[in-house]
This record gives sequence, structure tokens and C-alpha cells, in this order.
Amino acid sequence: TLRISPAADVTSVQINEAAADFSKSIEKAGSAGDLQRIAMRFPGVAANVELTALVEYKLKVRENSGLSAISPIGGQFLPLSFWYPTPTSWFFNRGGDYAPFVIRIDGGNGLSLVSSGAAVGNGYDQKFNGQPFFLAGNWDKVTASGVDVYLPKGVSADGQKRAAELAALYSEAKTFAAGILGPAPDSPLRIVSARRGAGFTGGGTVVVDEAVFRRSKIDSQTAMSLAEAAAKLWIGNSVVVSGDAYGAILEGLPRFIATQFIDSKYGKDVADVEHLRHRTAYAAISKRDAPLSQASPIDDFYFGEVANKGSMLWHLLSRKVGAKDFSEILRATMQNGELTVPELRAAFATQKDLLDYLFDSTTEMNLLAGLPQSGNGETSVALRNTGAIDATVVVSATLANGQKMEAPTTVKALSYGEVIFKTPN
Repeated sequence: TLRISPAADVTSVQINEAAADFSKSIEKAGSAGDLQRIAMRFPGVAANVELTALVEYKLKVRENSGLSAISPIGGQFLPLSFWYPTPTSWFFNRGGDYAPFVIRIDGGNGLSLVSSGAAVGNGYDQKFNGQPFFLAGNWDKVTASGVDVYLPKGVSADGQKRAAELAALYSEAKTFAAGILGPAPDSPLRIVSARRGAGFTGGGTVVVDEAVFRRSKIDSQTAMSLAEAAAKLWIGNSVVVSGDAYGAILEGLPRFIATQFIDSKYGKDVADVEHLRHRTAYAAISKRDAPLSQASPIDDFYFGEVANKGSMLWHLLSRKVGAKDFSEILRATMQNGELTVPELRAAFATQKDLLDYLFDSTTEMNLLAGLPQSGNGETSVALRNTGAIDATVVVSATLANGQKMEAPTTVKALSYGEVIFKTPN
């Protein structure tokens, strides 16, 4: 079987250079949309033998979007436009197919082509894992800090300065990620301006909005996109990510590392704003999501959950075991070139209760602080934890004179606790 966009008109399929009978049907994917399923019949082949499928088809683009667009001045086809045939559905619990790919483009009326991997002739060879995509357009190209930046044509001097700053930031983020994940994979870095599709990243290529080059400084969303793209050079690119709950690794882990980079470069206050963004985005869907171990791309809350709750999961785990041990365990687990949730759960076995709760349960913990009760020169505050695991928290009290006091404490699961401040105010 192969899956492709319902807009594709498949005319022939060859398996190992022999014509194959095939049938078409629609594979429902709920609110996420539909896929066209191509089922083929052909003689059996031996195990471990390479099989080649040649699919001829035309793809109708009824309207331009950030996922697929084509016009005289450019175009782009990103993976979620389902523009190419692939064996596995993007909406399966364990995700779609990631593999090395080669892409060649003929025509284009003089437009430049950009994808990921090494540029070869009229195309690209991606030797690491990825999903095929490309953008075609007419850009001004500059190279700074080892990064190729494709700017809108005729950009101003300030835009050129933004390009150099973006390239430097991307390069710094790669260096920072290497400090956590180990030696960096040899993959070219590219930043491409586009009218739509900003935020997409694949194999070292990042799409940013054209407006970025007209701003007076780098905005936070673009900075996070670049930092996440740097981490994804490892996560999901040189290191295969698969299995149930893979999204918590593929989307959540790079977002966690990106936030750590923002902390190191811009300070804790700026990083706290990013943490707040993640919490706010997740809060919007936290009452109707599924456990991370069960979430699938078919769910409309999927990316809001795996990226944001996933990021907070790794943040909590790193704080529990310590940043140094977290990095060492992560590197050791990645040594075989694969990364799965079961592997990481085994590697962090000392934090089993925390990981079981975060992966296998919905977010149901509620931490409550009671009204302060003063007496005998001190103030006590009753605490409650409705969650299934212990919670270590810092209780902050604002005094009558505006000063603040903090007290760390652990509130047992499904239980009550108390914290005492040595002041009656």
C-alpha cells in the first residue's frame, strides 16, 4: 500500500520494473483530512531484498496554501501536503515514514530550488532521515556563519543585517545543542524566506516569514524556530525517532533544548516567557487531550500537546536528574542511532513514577494553597495535591511590606501538606 494526497491522479505503478495492478480508495483521517490509498498486487519477494516502486501521477493544486503552492513566481510542497507516495500513513500512532531521500526538479522557469541535504545538480541528496519537501523561488542568497540564507529579492541593508543575525543565531543554537546531544551531524544549514509556511523545518532547512527581514530585530518566534531546527538536526534527522509517543521526542525534546538555549543566550526572564507560552498553549487543550502514549497526529490537539507538554516533560526530568546526567543519559541512549520512548523510560528508570504519570495519564494534578493562618510569630499555609504522584514545589509568600519569602516542600500524592513561614506578616 501507498498513501498520497486525494488530489493525486495516479496513472501507473511499477514494482521492480514490472507493471502492477492497483486499486484506489479513500482512507479517512477524521478532522485531519483524507488520504488516497493505493493498494497493489505483485509476486512475493524474499526477505531483505530491495523493492523499487515507480509511481506516475499528476497532482492538482486547487488553491495555494502554506503546505502546497505553485505559481509563476515560485512554489513549495511540504510533507503535510501529502504530495509524494509513502507506505505509512502520517496519522498512525507511530508516525509517518522518515528516510534518506533524493529529490530532482526539472523545469521551474529559471527559479531556484531549495530542499535539505547536499545540493547536487538540479536537486538535493539528504543522507539523513527526513521527509521530502522543496521550495522554488527567486531569492538573494548570502552566506554567514556557515549558514546559507535565502532572502527576498532586493532586500534592504537592514534586511541583510537581519540575515547575518539569523545565521549567527542558528549557528550558535547548533553549537549549544551539540553540548547536550554530542557531535553535530554534517548537514548544511539553510534559512529560507517564504510568504507562507514559516516555522517548518527539515534536515537543517528552516522556513521563515519574509517579514522577518523587515523587522528591527529578531522576533522570539523566529528565534525559537531556529533553535528547534538546530536540535532537530539530531532528533529525527541523524537519530531515528519512532514508536508510540514518538511526538514527545520529535517535537517536545527539541523545544525543550531550544528553550534552554534561549535561557543561555538571553537570560532566565526571557526563557520564562517561553515557558509561559508553552504552558498557555497546552492549557488551551489540556482538558480534552489524551495521554502522550496514546496521542496520534490524527487528533486536533496533537501538536499542541506533544510539543508543549513534551517540552515541559523533559524540563521536569532534567531538573529531577540534573542537567549533566540528563545529557549523558540522552547521549548514551542515542548511540545506536535510534531513540524511542521505551528506551528513554528504561534509561531514566529512577524516575519511573514521574514518567509513568507524564506519559500514561492525562494532566489531572491540581496543587492548592490554603489561606495563610498566623499565630505564635509565624504563618502556616495548608497545601493539597490531587495528583497521582508527589509534587515538589516552591511556595512563595508576599509579606505585608511587599517583600517575598519562599519555602520549598514536597506534597505527597493524593494528600495534604503544610508550609510554615517564620513571620506573622
